[in-house]
Formats: sequence, C-alpha cells, structure tokens
Amino acid sequence: MRKHANFCKYIMACLVATAASSNSSFAIPPQDALVSLGLLDLVNSKSTTNDSRAAGGAQSSGVTLLSKITPGAFGQGASSANEAWGYVSPTGREYAIIGLQNAVGFVEVTDPVNPVIVGAVRGQSSIWRDMKVVGEYCYNVIEQTGLGLEIINLTNIDNGVVTLSKRTDLNAGMDTSHNIAYNEDSGFMYLAGSDLNSGFGLIAIDTTDPINPVVAGTWSGSPLVRCHDATVVSYTSGAFAGREIAFCFAGGSGVHIADVTDKNNMFTIGATLYPNVSFCHQGWLSEDRHYLFVGDEADENSNPNVTTTTTYVIDVLDLNNPQFFTSFTNGLPSIDHNMIGRGDYLYQANYTSGLRIYDISDVNNVSEVGFYDTFPSNDSTGFSGAWGVYPLLPSGRVLVGDGSGLYIFDASVALGAPSPAAPSLAIGVQQQYNRYLAFDPTVNGATPAAIRVTHQGPGSPASPKFLTANGRTQDQIDENVFLLQDTPDFRVWTDPICFVADCIFSPSNSYAIQSTFDSFVYSSELVLSTTPTPADGRFYGDVVGTFDPGTQSWSSSDSFVNANDILAVVQKFQLAPSSPATPIVDIEPQSVNAIVNGSDILGVVLSFQFVQYPFASPDGCP
Repeated sequence: MRKHANFCKYIMACLVATAASSNSSFAIPPQDALVSLGLLDLVNSKSTTNDSRAAGGAQSSGVTLLSKITPGAFGQGASSANEAWGYVSPTGREYAIIGLQNAVGFVEVTDPVNPVIVGAVRGQSSIWRDMKVVGEYCYNVIEQTGLGLEIINLTNIDNGVVTLSKRTDLNAGMDTSHNIAYNEDSGFMYLAGSDLNSGFGLIAIDTTDPINPVVAGTWSGSPLVRCHDATVVSYTSGAFAGREIAFCFAGGSGVHIADVTDKNNMFTIGATLYPNVSFCHQGWLSEDRHYLFVGDEADENSNPNVTTTTTYVIDVLDLNNPQFFTSFTNGLPSIDHNMIGRGDYLYQANYTSGLRIYDISDVNNVSEVGFYDTFPSNDSTGFSGAWGVYPLLPSGRVLVGDGSGLYIFDASVALGAPSPAAPSLAIGVQQQYNRYLAFDPTVNGATPAAIRVTHQGPGSPASPKFLTANGRTQDQIDENVFLLQDTPDFRVWTDPICFVADCIFSPSNSYAIQSTFDSFVYSSELVLSTTPTPADGRFYGDVVGTFDPGTQSWSSSDSFVNANDILAVVQKFQLAPSSPATPIVDIEPQSVNAIVNGSDILGVVLSFQFVQYPFASPDGCP
C-alpha cells in the first residue's frame, strides 16, 4: 500500500511536469515537483551497479570533513537543510549561511573545526530556500506563498547578532521565487521562477538601497522561457564589453542567454540545447568566460540514454551562437544538483554522491580530483544528500548544504595544494621589550584562532613556565613550541597588538611566531629576536658590542652579555662623552624611563651572571 501511494505521488509529479510544458501558467519543474511532493528518498528502478560503496569505494578522497552542524542544532525545530552560501564580514571573519526547513541559519566558520552558531532567522516552512548576499544583507526566497523577499541584516554579525530587516513584496505583489542570482559588478539581483512573472524569465531588482530594493525590469524570453536558475556577469572585454549578460537554465528548453544591460530592454541573444536535455537546472561560467558548465537534474533519473552523473559543457565564446562542446562524468548514477566554479576547479553538490570536485583546466580532459560522500548508503538517483555547495570563501574552505545539515570541508589535498594557511603575520613589529615580543597578529582584518611561538636559539630557552598573550593561557606542545589556546573569548581580539610574555624568553635569542586558523595549520614564520636593533634598545643586558677607539663609538649589540655592556652602562651613568645613546643602555624591564641609573647597571651585571630576570613581572613570571 505504501509503495502504491509513492507511485501515485510520482505520477502526480510527472503530470505537474507535463503541465509545465503544455500551458502558460506557472508550474513546478519536474524534479522539484518530486521534492515538493515529499519524495526526497524516491529511487527509481535504474541499476545502481556503479554505486561506489557497492564497488568497495571510499566515502572520501582528497577532502577532509572539518565539522558538521545538524539542522536541530539551530534550535528552530528544523528537521532538514538545503542550500548553502557564504559571507565574509568587513573584519575578514568567515560565515556560512544555511537554508533550513523553517529558517535561515548563520554560522561563523573562521575556525572551521570549532564553528559557532550565530543565530537563525525563522520563516515560513519550505523544503528549499535560496539565499544570496548583497553587501551586508542576506536575501532569502522560497517557493511557498506568504514570504516574499526576506532581507536579513548582517551588519552586527561579528557581535553574534543577525536580525530580520523586513519581508517585502517589492511593492509589486511578489510572493514566491525559486532562485536568486546576483551580479556584484552591476549591483543588480535577479529573481528566477518568480510569481511576479508567472515563472517566466528573470525579474531585475535594483539593490542600490539594500533595505528597499525595487523592480527595475522584466525579461520573459521569446518564445517564453521558464528560467529555473541563472548566472549573471558583466563583460569587460571582447565583443560584449560593457554589457551585462545572463545565462539562464530553462528546463526542457536548455540554455538561454540574455542581454540584461538595459533593464527597460532586456532581450535574448542566444540559446542552445545539448544532447539528452531533460531539465536544464543550473550551471556556472568558467572564469575565462569561454565555457558554460551545465547540470541537468532529470537526465540521470528519467532519460534512458544517461546512466551516470553527467555535466554538459557549452562553448559560449560566441554568445550569439552557443554550441554544445562536450560532457563528462565520474561514472556514478547520482543526480547532479548545484555547482560553483573557482579557478581551475568545479565543485558540485550531487545529492546521494555528495561533494564532487573536478579539474576543469582542460575541458577535453576533465577529471574528478576529490570527493566527500555525505550520503554514504548509496549513490542512486534519489534526492537525498548534498543540495548546495559554496567554495568561494577566502580561506578556501568548502561549505556544503545537505539534507542532514551544514558540512565544512578542507579540500586542499584534492586541489594538490597545502592546507589553507592562516594569513601571514604582519611584519610591522611594534616594540621589542626585554620581557616581551610584541607584534600585530592581524592581516587585512583577519584574526588568527591561535598563535604558535617557537624558540630558534641560540642555546635553549629557560625552563618554560607559561606563556600569555592578552591574558590568555597557553599550552606547551613540546620543549620549544607554545600554542595560544582557542578559548571562548579569544575569537574577539580587542587589542591590535599582541604582547607575548617573556617568562621563558632569553636575551639574545630568536623566536618564530606563526598564526593559525585551525590545529597546526600555520602561516609563514615571522621571526623576532629578543635583541632588537640599537634604534629600539629595549632589550635586556646585551646593550653594545665593542668599543672603537678610532671613532670613539660602540658597535651595536652582539648577542653577548659581557664586560663591554657593563662598561657602556657605567659610562652613560657617568655621563662619559663616548657612552652609547640613552635608549641603548636604558634597559628598565618593561619600558625605558629615560634615566640611566643603578638598576640598569644591576640588570646587566645580573644578566652577565646568568640571572636573567631580576625584576618583578606584571604577568606573574617567576
């Protein structure tokens, strides 16, 4: 009886699909109809002999799962998730945006191993959502009545706050939309599959005022085009320089290309079909704008000529005459859903086979270089598993929205690159005290999750006790390496300068400092010495090198605390004409006090006797 009911649902979906192609009223595209009817796990009778598990395949290759957040963790009662997107705040902190069954969730992923849920904006229940970020606002749509366009304010997200600014019908009666496309170069957003135009073409939205977007124009195609999704870009060279071009993925009618520059006169300039077109679903334009990669959501499931996950490549060098060029597959039967390209790689969310990464540097020889199967039970032509992928974060982390939640991946091995490094430490060293190393740990507003300090010599450091920076405790990894721990308050770095307490540091030694965004993935080294240049002079004990009778001057410090250093300080104390400059010999423990006195002499003498730190420490060093 249950099987019979599911079969009836499937027939209903097919009828909806047929209606979509036979009348002008808006209808749900065929595969999304299956989703809307609750058939997320429907699997047809096709063979699954290519199933990677059935063949003894692995769950992943070249891709590491850093963390996962389930829908229930957002506290909204959601049982499933769908689309994923990303956002980078003005401070450089990275965020994931995940569509939930009844909300949009926001997660800080700056530390991808320890993601932090910022919050969720609850809305109308829907199996699918689509989100895009415009400036510091997230726009959300669903294909259910009653929501309109949802605008979520991200301006305070670094402080853990996201708020709903408004829900709007754009003053035009807009209620539903299947997808959103956004062109950062033009600032225009485009609704695809919106009831504003009975599901046809694109609706151009002016986002100059992000809180109050307005309809700027409509393109419907000729003949009418049901645009399911779109990619919109601005051309800066070639025959279409200065033009804004939309690539529309239009179900059974294939790919349509429109010039959307003039919102009062948007028009079709090219269209093409590809072999076995069933439901042209979504795609992505190569960075050189030569090829368009297209995913068909129905070919693997319903076309007898397509038995494996197939991506179609369209040559769009001539926008007026796009041509099918080639196709590629990884040999699995699963359905491809959404894809995004970055550089030479194409990232796909392919339902039951999960995240798939292809090297597209040579479109004649595309190869799969990595994957992570988020639905390990099978690779069948069902609709469970990975829905959306976002690989565009500056760190290189890859976000996947899946029915089971948000996945955060490191795909560096698949790309043949080292793990994404934390930003290099700024070289602008602020000060070098005898008891501290001081440096700026941020680059372009990015904040490290941890800092590692490594003793480089000469000799061995004094017996390590602890290391602090801005009051945060440290753990010792080995004899010479110390790591700033990722404590709850650490991700908010209030002081732009990091002072590392020098309980363990020895004069005349060098230390390498590195930043990290996750465990043991460090930036390049910034090497600092406890013996700075004579111009700074705030080191302990080693104040000069040797005296030159000919020039009556002292050379700079030489990494040795000896009688010359004592003599130089004594000379300064006695106001001798040949004494070094004051900053060189004024070696008070934390900052110079502009007075050379007995405590400075005592400090050198004690250092000479290997009593390195005779002064009380503000950080409790022994």
